[in-house]
This record gives sequence, C-alpha cells and structure tokens, in this order.
Amino acid sequence: MFSSRPPSVRVCAYRDRCGPLDTVLAAGGPVSGATETALLRGITAGRRSAACLRPHSLFAVLPTPPIGSQPAYVEIGGCYRVLRPDGRIGQASPAALAIINSTSRG
Repeated sequence: MFSSRPPSVRVCAYRDRCGPLDTVLAAGGPVSGATETALLRGITAGRRSAACLRPHSLFAVLPTPPIGSQPAYVEIGGCYRVLRPDGRIGQASPAALAIINSTSRG
C-alpha cells in the first residue's frame, strides 16, 4: 500500500465534530512488528466499499515516512472506509479496526 514498507506506523485518532475543519486529536501511538503487518494487511486487502451514508465520529490517520508521503485514512465507526495513499477506497477489516482502536486508546 505504501511505496515502501515503513519500519513502523503511527496511528493518530481524531474526533470528528461538526465540520471538516473541526477535528481534535483524540489519541495515538506507534505500531510495529507483527501488529503492523496485521494492520497493513487489514487496510490493504479489505474489500471495496460500497456507497454508505452512516456517519462516523472518529477517524485515524496513518502517516508514514518520508515526510510528505500520502497517509492512509480510516473511518472508526460508520462504514469503516479506508482512503489508501494511492487514492483507492476500501474497507478496513475487523482485525485492523481492533488494532487501531487499541492503539488509539493509549
């Protein structure tokens, strides 16, 4: 999914309030090793996401080095969509969501 596999992935979870500019960092932390492998598999291999209108209240950003690279975005709640760095949209697996949720709780 990323141009090269990063040594670790940082998960940054944000609370989404009313508008696109009204977000607050909720929590986050690094993921590496086997957990990173499972997370990347769960957001890369997920099925395509159909149109969905369910709202989400949290989302995660997975930035990776180098600086300026495109991150991945994952809805936490709603339809669990993933916007991948290559612009494709998919859906996160339950395993990937569990990792994001456990990491974003601190």
